[in-house]
Amino acid sequence: IRSGIRFDYVLADRKGTFLRELCEHHVSGQLKVAPEHVSDAVLKRMGKPENKVYRQFVQKYEEMNRRIGKKQYLVPYLMSSHPGSTMKEAVELAEYLRDLGYMPEQVQDFYPTPSTISTCMYYTGYDCSVCPHQSPREGYGAGADPVPESEEPRAGGGGFETCGEDGSGGV
Repeated sequence: IRSGIRFDYVLADRKGTFLRELCEHHVSGQLKVAPEHVSDAVLKRMGKPENKVYRQFVQKYEEMNRRIGKKQYLVPYLMSSHPGSTMKEAVELAEYLRDLGYMPEQVQDFYPTPSTISTCMYYTGYDCSVCPHQSPREGYGAGADPVPESEEPRAGGGGFETCGEDGSGGV
């Protein structure tokens, strides 16, 4: 495996047959996986599974490698500054890496690419993952005025208004 795997799909194999085959014959010491972030709020906006799914995969991967007697490691692909992430989520990601004792060679900073939901969120200020009847907040997204000093500093593409449970537009 050269470029990585979808860890959430591996977990769909309840018997572990695929994971065993993978670990025994297709990993050359390091396996790339893309949890992309550790914050469930950011992962939701990315359209990715919750962090507990990644943690479950890590546990099963390590367990399988112990069983077959191999020392193989995971190399996580992580992204910073996704639209809607704040300094809070950036710190959460940094603390996660610190607690692992992992010093990544690289972290992908969000970069808008054509025809993606994330880019739409970046440019419009709408959180497409939450509610269809919301309005963008001023000060967020491309070309917007700076975020007022009274608001929490943002990490990356900026935050935006999301609908409250009652659809009122609460943040």
